[in-house]
Amino acid sequence: IASFKEDKKISEIKNKPLRRRFCRLDIDILVEFKLKFSRSDEFHEGKAFNLSGVGAFIFSSKTYAIGDALTLRISLLPKPGVIELDGTVLWLSDKGSQPQMYPGMGVEFTSIKADAQSKIIEFVERNAPSSRTA
Repeated sequence: IASFKEDKKISEIKNKPLRRRFCRLDIDILVEFKLKFSRSDEFHEGKAFNLSGVGAFIFSSKTYAIGDALTLRISLLPKPGVIELDGTVLWLSDKGSQPQMYPGMGVEFTSIKADAQSKIIEFVERNAPSSRTA
């Protein structure tokens, strides 16, 4: 049944329009995350290896299953403050084909507030190489 659930989630992802509508920034910044509906207040740490206005790839020894809802905290230095947002695990890195990114997970931001998304987009655009296009 778990395999069927993952197959359904993968199918939904493939059917999403314009998955790459935002520029992605290759980066190495700290991200804290936990299960959204967890009773625990403990956040785990990872590194965002890339970031866009709609998601991030998080490299961490702690990963969750495809479809799990997360709460994330991201600091976009040098600006002060932490952006807290929700996300859903869309994919998990594969040790065989992606050893440099294993273990890790691709997370899509969900229910993101417009001001938080604007801050992320501004950060990505400010730090992206000038030759890069969206």
